Amino acid sequence: MKHPAPIRLVLLLQDLEFGGTQRYALQLVRRLDRRWFAPEVWVLRGGDDLLPPMLAAGVEVVRLSDGGWVGPVALTRLAWSLWRKRPGLLYTLTVVPDIWGRLFAGVLRIPVVSGYRGIEPDRIAVIPNGVDCDDFAPDDTQRADHPLVVCAARLVDEKDLPTLLEAFRLTRLEVPGARLDIIGNGPVPSGAPSDVRFLPGTEDVRAHLQSGWVFALASRSEASPNALLEAMACGAPVVATRVGGIPELVEDGVNGLLVPPDDPVAMSAALTALLRDGGRRQVMGAAGRKRAETRFRLSDMVRATETVLREVAQLGSPWTTTADGEVPPELPLAPGAGATEPSEVIVERGRSRPDRSLRQVTSATLTAFLPPRSLATGRAVVICPGGGYSAITIDREGYDVARWLAGHGVAGLVLKYRLPRRRGARDGVPWPFQDVMRALELARGQASSWGIDDRRVGVMGFSAGGHMAAHAAAADRTLAFAALVYPVISMEPHITHKGSRRSLLGPRPTAGTTERYSFERRVAPGSAPTFLVHAHDDDVARIVHSQRFAAALRQAGIPHECLFYRTGGHGFGLGAPGIEPAEWPLRFLAWLNRLGLPADA
Repeated sequence: MKHPAPIRLVLLLQDLEFGGTQRYALQLVRRLDRRWFAPEVWVLRGGDDLLPPMLAAGVEVVRLSDGGWVGPVALTRLAWSLWRKRPGLLYTLTVVPDIWGRLFAGVLRIPVVSGYRGIEPDRIAVIPNGVDCDDFAPDDTQRADHPLVVCAARLVDEKDLPTLLEAFRLTRLEVPGARLDIIGNGPVPSGAPSDVRFLPGTEDVRAHLQSGWVFALASRSEASPNALLEAMACGAPVVATRVGGIPELVEDGVNGLLVPPDDPVAMSAALTALLRDGGRRQVMGAAGRKRAETRFRLSDMVRATETVLREVAQLGSPWTTTADGEVPPELPLAPGAGATEPSEVIVERGRSRPDRSLRQVTSATLTAFLPPRSLATGRAVVICPGGGYSAITIDREGYDVARWLAGHGVAGLVLKYRLPRRRGARDGVPWPFQDVMRALELARGQASSWGIDDRRVGVMGFSAGGHMAAHAAAADRTLAFAALVYPVISMEPHITHKGSRRSLLGPRPTAGTTERYSFERRVAPGSAPTFLVHAHDDDVARIVHSQRFAAALRQAGIPHECLFYRTGGHGFGLGAPGIEPAEWPLRFLAWLNRLGLPADA
């Protein structure tokens, strides 16, 4: 599988003023894998605080207007630039860029990742913000010699500075020597007391955070504030309002204290308690540092963001990636054959992550998702996705399954098989059955280089792919196991999935051909141990397929396990959270562990 050219990624922001979102964008573009992404930053209005470090990161910055607000000039230039430059992917950050970026990109059919709200729940990926704990770290030499509260925030309404100022006024009555430093740009409230300093925003706030005894945030609304994470990494206990994503960062009573919004009395009580109790500050500060190190690492945030960006960029494309963002090897099954022929068609059914259906496939390949050596069990599974023999559901029943298996120590080998011609099987062996047998041979041949035990190679199939797996279970006496998920088994007309039968055997197969490819009739002593998964409400491949196959396995004395669910329907793949079949992958791994090696090993 060929590595794609770097994806031209545009990050669309409102401005480059000091702020959490802008600093997030800077951290991201500094660390994006340039093998995958060629990032640019577009801004809708003036504000150049972070322009120098953006340019220093080697990123092109396009300013669409110089004004102080986002007006018609900026929006016209945005639409024109998107139309003319056609980036591979648009990543919108904050509400105004999100509204207009999604609108114009949608018209131009440019893929969009939104960093804001207003997205359907099934299209949301939650990625916590991250902090570089090497850059942001405690430094006791910077700690102020007087009680100091620090707030780093833009001076805008949603940060609710009046509540913070009133809370601090009350705190000063209890802790007379206390001071408050507010670091951020914006209009300074009139009449601020002399023991409150307003300091300009800066790219590097570490010294301010390290000097504070307590970090305070009085926001009315928040997402996941970077400044709060940075304060935690610097070992500062936190007093903040219980709004938005703040409770996901601050464990009340553990690494900080949470108070209601618009309540200066409650905030003052929390500030006073911490300023007076050095031992409690130390314990909470250490807990915040540990939480930042374990739950909010910047490297994890960047990797998770790259995964989402790659998934969206994959939509309708011929490539995929492993869980660690590499392009997996794809080997042709026929010597000298190309991985993709011009006749192959990709039909994309996904909206936010790939769900591709391959049509007109005439060149077979095997794509290997290999587990890390630290997890590898030596087991491998050749995976046959379904699609009614007229298409291949390559993501949901192929790549997604292989990635999951590799993450649990099992090599997932996805078979892209040749789809049968309309003339059917006749007297020869249909292409899909040739391909699954050749795939098993190839897997065993690659055993040493892929870290596979050739005695532990099995097959897994979904729907029509389950029909292929049932064939392999009967035909390959060295097969370690077979897993059939909502499989088509029988070709008998009153039972079968009519589309699969017609695509494989043609419109009028003979009685002999029907019997030959009804695999409940092919089970015999020596067939591979089998794991079956099916739902009673499957109206595509009815559960009678698995029930008949299980009866044949039982009669032949073949070890098997059946998971028959009341609900789940057809095509659930690994199983979405909240549905009955969601447990089957872990049940399958447990079955494999009980199975051990083949009896003749």
